[in-house]
Amino acid sequence: MRWAEIEVSAGPLAQELVAGLVSDLCGGASLSGDGLAVTGWLPADDRAEDRLLLLRSRLDALPPEVSASPVEITVRPVEDDGWLLAYREFFQPRQAILWARAKALSPARIMLHSCGGLYPLIPGLIEAGLDILQPVQTSAAGMAPERLKAEFGRDLCFWGGGCDTREVLPHGTPAEVAEDVRRRVGILAPGGGYVFQQVHNVMADVPPENVVAMLHRLWPDNWGPRMEGALRAAELHPERFAAVSAVSAALWRSFEDGVGDAFDGAGDYARNDVYGGVRRLSGLPVRVDCGRQDPFYKANVAFAAALPEPPAGGFTPGGHDDAYWTRVAPAEIDWIGAQLARA
Repeated sequence: MRWAEIEVSAGPLAQELVAGLVSDLCGGASLSGDGLAVTGWLPADDRAEDRLLLLRSRLDALPPEVSASPVEITVRPVEDDGWLLAYREFFQPRQAILWARAKALSPARIMLHSCGGLYPLIPGLIEAGLDILQPVQTSAAGMAPERLKAEFGRDLCFWGGGCDTREVLPHGTPAEVAEDVRRRVGILAPGGGYVFQQVHNVMADVPPENVVAMLHRLWPDNWGPRMEGALRAAELHPERFAAVSAVSAALWRSFEDGVGDAFDGAGDYARNDVYGGVRRLSGLPVRVDCGRQDPFYKANVAFAAALPEPPAGGFTPGGHDDAYWTRVAPAEIDWIGAQLARA
């Protein structure tokens, strides 16, 4: 692939804003040594001109107090992939050694956190031993989710890319958020190798109702991402799970047990009753932990007794509190890691 180096010169007042604009366009940006120029790399494809026009329009729209600083764009075609060759020559071999050693010493999976347009590097990262890419910045050059899944879905787990955090999550309606999640998960999840996460952090300007819409699209039946939600999800889709673990799950053996506001009514409880679907967990490793002084202790004992196979975990002294959860967490994590290593 041919590339173009984009350099934008800017005065001190414009540096931060210009760096953000170039990063959005190219999937990354760097400041020159004197801090007066921002550089990015852009694929020299049939969309390059449109991207440059978009950058120019956004630069022209900078606030008056900033635009007084000189802002100029310089485009230099790059005939070879020198930076890509540098990665393959210097970085990839060292990553391969480091990651291979980590895998030799443990059942670890290698996850790389890197924003930006990594598309040209992904084959080399896979060769070096990468297992998981996070956060999947789908707005960056070359990072369309359809392309990533089609080309690398067999070799790489994608952790992220589930909801656009630049425009849709902060500025869209709840319906638009739900549709964005539906479309993206529909592309990235089939066949496995996907962990849902929005593209990047949920910032302070995101309306709470949009966060609810994002999660509700994933957990539509009010059995959200809690311990009892994990159990119910595994019952509904056991083929998607390597194992399921619950700590101090808030379980009720019937709607009449005083569920409070945990369910919308008897019908909602019936639709999400974890006891009713327990047989679907046959053959799936299950772990249940609960303190004997926990108000949900008896309900957890009843659930464990109803399982098709005896679960891992157990019931030890402790309440429904941080002290108990902190004490059992190491054993829970070790168990989950062992199950994933076998998957």
